[in-house]
This record gives sequence, C-alpha cells and structure tokens, in this order.
Amino acid sequence: MFDLAMPLAWKYVDDIQRLFALLPVPKQVQQVDKAPKKPSSSSLEDDFERFNVYAPWVRHLEFWTCLYYPKHRELDRIRHYSMEHTVLPNLRYISVTTELGFVKMSVIMPFISPSLVGFRLGPISYEPIPELSESEFSLLLTALCDKRCRMKYLSVPASRSLGVASSGTADPDDSRGGQKNRAGRLFKDVLPTMGPLAGLTISSNILEHDGLRMIGSWRALERFEIVGASNGQNDDFAFPQLDESAFPFLEHLGLYRLSGATIFDIVQNVPSLVGGLTSIKILPLSSDYLSEDVSPPIGLKLLPILVKRCPRLQSLWLRVCDAKYLVHRTPVSALDALMDLPLQSLFLEGIHLVECTNVPKHLAKIFPALGHLGLPDHRLSFVDLRTVRDQMPQLGSLSIGLDAGSLSDVKIDYEDPGRHPQYPLRVLEARFRKQGLHEERCPDTPRSYTFQQVSLFVRYLSSLWPDVQLLEQQVTAAETNSEIPGCMTKFFNDQLAMLSRHSCDSVLKCDDTAVLDEENWKLCEQKHRIKQ
Repeated sequence: MFDLAMPLAWKYVDDIQRLFALLPVPKQVQQVDKAPKKPSSSSLEDDFERFNVYAPWVRHLEFWTCLYYPKHRELDRIRHYSMEHTVLPNLRYISVTTELGFVKMSVIMPFISPSLVGFRLGPISYEPIPELSESEFSLLLTALCDKRCRMKYLSVPASRSLGVASSGTADPDDSRGGQKNRAGRLFKDVLPTMGPLAGLTISSNILEHDGLRMIGSWRALERFEIVGASNGQNDDFAFPQLDESAFPFLEHLGLYRLSGATIFDIVQNVPSLVGGLTSIKILPLSSDYLSEDVSPPIGLKLLPILVKRCPRLQSLWLRVCDAKYLVHRTPVSALDALMDLPLQSLFLEGIHLVECTNVPKHLAKIFPALGHLGLPDHRLSFVDLRTVRDQMPQLGSLSIGLDAGSLSDVKIDYEDPGRHPQYPLRVLEARFRKQGLHEERCPDTPRSYTFQQVSLFVRYLSSLWPDVQLLEQQVTAAETNSEIPGCMTKFFNDQLAMLSRHSCDSVLKCDDTAVLDEENWKLCEQKHRIKQ
C-alpha cells in the first residue's frame, strides 16, 4: 500500500512548503556567539531522516507565482545538506511560472539534481513571458553543468539585464554586444556537456551564429522556441546560412516577441528550419499593432507563406494582432488559404471574423479534421455556441469570445433531467471583452451574475457539452478567463462535473439535478471580494 500511495502523493509537488514541512522544527538554542554556525554532518543527517523517506518519490517540482519562501534557518539547512547530498535524488523536472530574481533562485538551486532532464521557465502562452537576467542565466547553466545534468528539455529565456548579482565593476566589454557575446559563449560552452536536447527555449540575444549551427545539428531536437527581448531590441537577430540537413527532426517551432519582419524572413528564407514542422506558434512583438495602418497585418500575410513552407503543419497558433491594441476585422475567406494544410489545431488571436453569416459552418467546411479551435477575440452570443456545437461536433477544446449579457437570450428546460448526447469537447476557454480599439474587460461578466444566472450559465453549457470544463490556468498575467476569478471558475467546474455525473445516471429524477447551492455561490462571491 505504501508503494502505491507514495507516487500518487509525492510524484508531483507544486508547493515546496510540503518539502520544508518534513524538516523538524529547529530547537531554540540561546546562542552566545553571534556568528552563525554551520550545522554538523550528524545533526543534518538526523534532520533529514524523515525528509529522505519522501524525497526519492519526487519526480516533478513546480514553483508557482506565489512562491513560498522558507525561513533562513530552513534554507540554510537545505543548502548545507545539498553540498554533500542530492536532496531529491530522482527529480526529473523543475518548472517555474514566475519571474525569479536571485532571492527566489536561491530556493531553487539546492534542488537541482544530476537526475534532472528538464528545466522550464514559463509556460509561454501569454504575456508577460518570464525571463532570467544574464547573471541568473549564467548561475543556472553553471549549476546544471556542475551537477552533470543530462538535459533533454531546457526553457530559459534571458534578458540583457545583468541582475542584482552583477559585480558593480565595469567590464571593458560592457557594451550591449559584449553582454550578448558573453552569454552566448557560456551557452555554447555549456550545452555540449548536457547532451543534444529534445526541446529548447532560448532568447534571441543569447543566440549566436555558431550556437545556432550547433543547435541545428542536433538530431534529437524536436521543439525549438526563440524569445525576443522584452524591450523589443531584436534588430540584429538573424539566422545564419544553414545546411539543408539542419534541424532534421524538428516538429515544433515557437517565435515570440520578434518583429513581424524578422518572423516573415525566418519563415520565408530558412527552409531547413520550417520545412518539416507539424506545429508552429507565433506571438510577434506587440508594438507591431499600435494602429490600424498595418492592413492587412503581417500575420495574415504569413498564412500563404506558411502553407507553402510548412506543408505538414497540423497545429497553428498565430497572434495576428494584440487584442490590447487592436482586434482586426478579418474576412473569413482569408482563412481559405489554410485549407490545404492537414490542420487539427488552430488558434488565431486578435481577429474578429466578418463577411460570413455562419462562421462555424464555414470553418467546418475548410477544416474538417479540426479538433481544437481558438478564436478568443471573435465574440459570439451564448445562443451561437449551439451552432458551434452542431457544425463542429468533433471539437475537443474551444477558446472563444462571449457576450456575457447575451445569456438572457438562452432558453433551457429546467424539467429536463439533464441527459444529453455526448460530445468530445472537454475544455472551454471563455473570454469576455468589449469590442473595439483598446479592448477593455466587459463590465457584464459571470462574476456579476446572480445565482439564477449562474444556474442558467452552468446548465446551458452542460446541455451543449455534458463533459465540458472551463479552462483554469494558474498564470496570473494571462488573459485566460481573466474575468472569471479562479475561485469562481472552480465553482463553475464543480457544478459542471456534478451535472456530468447526473447526465450518466439513467434512473435520475428531475429533482435530483438541483446541484447548485445559492449559499455556496454567495460564499464564492465573498471569497473573491476578500482576495480583491
């Protein structure tokens, strides 16, 4: 039973406080000497006796935005112990979803283990993209090298800033180009010691031509993502001349925060990089969308080029415009250029499709195999969701803009016991925004719903897709469901899950479907107000 329970409880740890809680509470000893004393080896072994029962089971360690910071005494014990022992001997992955800084980096460093195969700073879905300073980047790479980690996946976007650990003394080569060269040389020197990677996310200001050629020679590389500088200074980034054999097995390419012109040049002129892709994700520099003068946006001009250069593309994520500045009114016929691709997943940000009376029907016609659709800035009414369901019954996930005020147009039979045909859609990402330049959050959103509206909202979604759940992401800066606070999203999903179970019960009575509780909804609203 122990061997069955431990992997379930400790394989994935998303709160390091659980680990520090395994250490005994330090005894309060009156210290005559003010100088801090290093713990003895025997006392450390005793301290970690209980810790080491659980530590071997940990495979994935996650650091969220609200990073627990241990007390100095706790952290000192972990640091001293890590000098002679591997703290988590079977750790495979570390992922971080927050800006680090050296204070937080000091919490992570003791847990780096020789067994580590993946380190991810991200995820990269929405702005802002977390990144390391150059000094943090150097510290992390050095630690991975010292521990002889045989990495397979490395995601470490880095900025040009030196961070708080820089020496303060001027370097003769302290120009912007010099900084780039130092980071690039370190990157190029350290990576061969880790072995060819299967996945790499790196900043454009770290990449030099020699480094790019080395990366292109890796036969194991399947995923490659390039992140531009947060200040937009990427003018000097360009790919070198590559052999036709470069990037032989690359499947996914991500291009983030680069200018539209740079992205266009890469897709058009680096065939060995893009020719074999099955997935591409492009989030250009936001400053490209400050006015409507760019018509059509360069993102739309990319579509026929992608079809020509990436004929095997199955997944396309493209930010046509940044919705914070502009939602481009795009004729639905512009997407016809993609119909020759074997697309299974399509996500287009910053567009509102026009010149079509039935957008779902048109999309179903040109993308018959589509299983995942994202049009987060194309706003529909709640009634339109039924059309999406009927025209695209094969969808497994949907991201769409919704008019929260249109819920009043929905009609539902409350006497229906809730048994509905099954559809594969499991995930719905609902966005609620005003339409127009400089998008603002819509004042009428599910957070302002009455209990009766909440009941209608949940039952209607369940009647369309009995197994649906609202997308819930723990990324604070994401626009994802930003108008539905996390506690409310959980409340909605709990009710949707209950309705799903009821839908499968053939002997269910109508009265038994009253799963919503007005008192619980009021508690949920109160919890959200307290957080604010």
